[in-house]
Amino acid sequence: NCLSLAQVSKELWNNDVNRLAAGDITLNYQGHVPATKQVDISSQKLFTSVNENKLSGPTYQTFMSLLDNYIPDKGVRESLTTGERNENTAFLNAILNTKVMTVLLSYLQCRGFVNNQADLRSVLTKLWLDFYPRSETSTVNDTSGFEHVMVGEYKSSTEVNGFHSWLSFYQKEKAGQLNYYGYVSKGETRLIAAMFRWNKRIKPLGSFFFGVSPEFDIAIYTLCYLTNPNKRCSVVLDGHKVNIQTLNSSGHIGTAYPEVPQIQRLRTRA
Repeated sequence: NCLSLAQVSKELWNNDVNRLAAGDITLNYQGHVPATKQVDISSQKLFTSVNENKLSGPTYQTFMSLLDNYIPDKGVRESLTTGERNENTAFLNAILNTKVMTVLLSYLQCRGFVNNQADLRSVLTKLWLDFYPRSETSTVNDTSGFEHVMVGEYKSSTEVNGFHSWLSFYQKEKAGQLNYYGYVSKGETRLIAAMFRWNKRIKPLGSFFFGVSPEFDIAIYTLCYLTNPNKRCSVVLDGHKVNIQTLNSSGHIGTAYPEVPQIQRLRTRA
């Protein structure tokens, strides 16, 4: 008998040893902004402090090296340099070497999704790192699961698409490229839905887990994508029920994000 989704998600959470402790990260939520009103009601940054010593491990360092590998514009073909390919490999090596990924591998083996770690590596490469067209009417490989979910991209000249990573948010906010407007909602499991402006474009509702490790984000979204593609996936994290929504796009991750309490009915698309 394989573990249930509730059990395996609990195991992923409990084995996230690289997660920042409560004292390592401080958020300044400030104003509550409705998803329908695009106004900046928070003068300070969202992240007041992050213990950057905790970001020095291999999964954090290799994750952050990927953040500048993408062109956020829709319709512009993505390509991999040799250096970027090596960075992808280093990231996979780092995360596959964690307890979180060992838990995921055991579960996916039990369910028959993969046979071994090499299989899991292939699955993660296709779902997250391989390029594909964002638009169904296009043949231009302008996006990837990683770019959409973890880095963020442009939906238009005024709106942001994707962007569900706290590390990407933190790095861009720190660099002065991102302006936090306020929180739309927050959950009990290190979960926030934020409104923000990035490179002159608005994300009315961007939800993400904060303080979790890169391997945890990849693992929980991969778990839900494989077991419950295109629908709500109910998991248990830190003792709280959380719904995660994923979208399949031609065998790749189209999107993946946590739903946040009170706003589930408002949210219809990524």
